Amino acid sequence: TVIIAVGINDLRKAPVKTAISRYSSLLNELKELQNVYIHEVLPIDKNILGNVLQNKIMVFNQELFKLTKEFANIHYLPGSSVFFDSNGSLKPSLHLGDGLHLNEKGYDIWINQLRKQLRKQ
Repeated sequence: TVIIAVGINDLRKAPVKTAISRYSSLLNELKELQNVYIHEVLPIDKNILGNVLQNKIMVFNQELFKLTKEFANIHYLPGSSVFFDSNGSLKPSLHLGDGLHLNEKGYDIWINQLRKQLRKQ
């Protein structure tokens, strides 16, 4: 089983279309593997990193979901609403203060979420 959770750095530097194209290339390399799981890009704290990046993340995740449907061996893992505050941002209590990187509590939640999702597969 392979779990992939990448994309935020591409989105910070490139258009969504470019990031999806790169992801497509990666997925094509993994066609022979049986259980590949793609985790959507988690939210950011818009108060620190702004709305533009958060909007790109939302569009990217939608396009990533569509892309995974093109592969029989690729499964999409959505994030959990537990990461979001009432404004649609990553909760300040779950990141290191930079609006992006999860803290210990955030990683604990993420790992537990992944375990639950993989048990259902």
